[in-house]
Amino acid sequence: MSGTELLDRIENQPAGDFNVTLDANRIASDTIIKLVAFCGKKIYETVSARYKDHAAKTAIDYGQAFQRYLVAAEEKYSKTKTLLYRKEPKNLYDFYECVGVRYGNRQVSTEQIENLLEIGRNLLITGTGGIGKSTMLKHLFLNAIETTNYIPIFVELRNVNDRDLTISDCIYENLRNLGFGLEREYFEYSLEAGCFVFLFDGYDEVRQSKANQVSAEIKTLCDRYPENYFILSSRPAEAFVGWNSFVELEAMKLSRRQAIRLVSKLDYNPPIKEKFLHALSNGLFEKHRSFASNPLLLTIMLLTFEDHASIPDKLHSFYEQAFVTLFNRHDATKDGYVRDIRSKLPFEDFKRVFAHFCFKSYFKSDYEFREDLLTEYIEMSRDRMNLSGRFSAADYILDLTGSVCMLIQDGFVYRFTHRSFQEYFAALCTMNFPDVIQQPLLTQWLEKNPVNFNSGYVDILFDIEEDRFLRNAIFPFLRRFRGWYEQEGRTPYWLLKFIFESASLGYYPSGPDGEEETGIGFTVKDRLYTGAVDFIWDRFYTGPNRVQPVSQEAADYVIDYFEKTYGFDHDVTFEEIEQSEISEDFIRYTACWSIRKFDFAMDFLERYEQETARRDTSLASLIDSL
Repeated sequence: MSGTELLDRIENQPAGDFNVTLDANRIASDTIIKLVAFCGKKIYETVSARYKDHAAKTAIDYGQAFQRYLVAAEEKYSKTKTLLYRKEPKNLYDFYECVGVRYGNRQVSTEQIENLLEIGRNLLITGTGGIGKSTMLKHLFLNAIETTNYIPIFVELRNVNDRDLTISDCIYENLRNLGFGLEREYFEYSLEAGCFVFLFDGYDEVRQSKANQVSAEIKTLCDRYPENYFILSSRPAEAFVGWNSFVELEAMKLSRRQAIRLVSKLDYNPPIKEKFLHALSNGLFEKHRSFASNPLLLTIMLLTFEDHASIPDKLHSFYEQAFVTLFNRHDATKDGYVRDIRSKLPFEDFKRVFAHFCFKSYFKSDYEFREDLLTEYIEMSRDRMNLSGRFSAADYILDLTGSVCMLIQDGFVYRFTHRSFQEYFAALCTMNFPDVIQQPLLTQWLEKNPVNFNSGYVDILFDIEEDRFLRNAIFPFLRRFRGWYEQEGRTPYWLLKFIFESASLGYYPSGPDGEEETGIGFTVKDRLYTGAVDFIWDRFYTGPNRVQPVSQEAADYVIDYFEKTYGFDHDVTFEEIEQSEISEDFIRYTACWSIRKFDFAMDFLERYEQETARRDTSLASLIDSL
């Protein structure tokens, strides 16, 4: 009997024949059996047709190998630890509220993974910290098992940071760790059948030194096996502009109704939770939408609600209040019992050590730690804060995981409850550096990777010390940019050539249903100076429109000229455009946004410099201003 015939027969067999024991709250065993039966058969037929001498493995071998993997993977990804549930993993759907994604101007539900797969085979899901991207991908993993004929494979991209692994290595290692029994060559054969949904989690957690390698390997994987689906999550990054085969989807924030549903699910002190829900329903959500619409920050709001009568408006004040609450938090099961701080450190000393640890680890791109590395960091920070001999690293680690809830221990690995805590305390540490250190630190760090302009660390540092951050991190680039621009005669085409490589005609998502329309796109050359300009524009521009209005006639003229002269997807240099008959209309229609943002940033810098020059620095004036 052939392997295909054997696999056909087991589709109707009871779960016990595969020795699968599944809890009633988990995905039904016959769902997994039917999925691997379908995929095993398809994989075997595809591989057998492609490799005539492929007789070493049968369809039943493929089916059983993937079944063992899916049973173990479902167990792993259906539960997770959170800020509230840090001691033992909690069922995902006991606290998860499904958020949608934005595709163009259309909102797409993520309750069913099929809604995403209909958009495209290569998808980027981007969103800010705490929005729930990792949890969403775990939900999509589970939903793929239940509702599709694709085998999901979940890959945490941070696993490449400290080891010499390729993405293919990570995928196969993940399968093996979860019970997959076939040799690597047979798994790689199976990729050609197009039976997989790859869920790559946390591209933003990949170290900068490995980011280019990882992105290249993912793109190669997509090109080599185009019949599969690839979904990647990350914080927003300018680098994704070059991911031409991927459609970017924006993870949406919680609505008031979703926020209320999420809090209702949480296992928390009932009287406090009811008061908080009442407040959310009666204005608290609208007043603090930036916090309450983010699942992580909403949870922190609940934790701080008992101890504080109000929620601060500033992001850094919010995190400070949260840390105070967690440091002094009462045990939820014993009224009046205050958790013991084993390190015996007072609040300020504890915070100084943690801030230094967060700063060092953040700038070294370390987001998770084995105990020896964590101990090394804690001892380094303890000594740097002149607290040698005051406490042991072991006690401090117990405080971080047990009392203050800043870290979660998962097996032999420690990781931050959420990376936003690391970013906040890293910014807090940076604030204490004098300008002579802070300015070169920030400018060199941004020069190394301009995507850092979009980091949570930058947002918080700007939130804490707006004026000083602008002076030390943004204005040095703007002044340098302005100097070159003036040397070149302030010509708009010099500006465009400096920022962009070229322009080309293509199709871009637009409209309420994400349909595509013809437009001019740019290939960015210099992200450092555009990052500084965009930083000012995004935070200070208050005009009604982000793009200057132009006549439709000018727009149509430029589009028609590009199509007739260059065609679609042809890179056109700005030297060519500058010498063409559409030169003026191109500036008015296509380049007006970039030039407008640049002019706004330069005007902002000039106003700041003029205001600084006018300041009275006499003793009497300084005292009056303080």
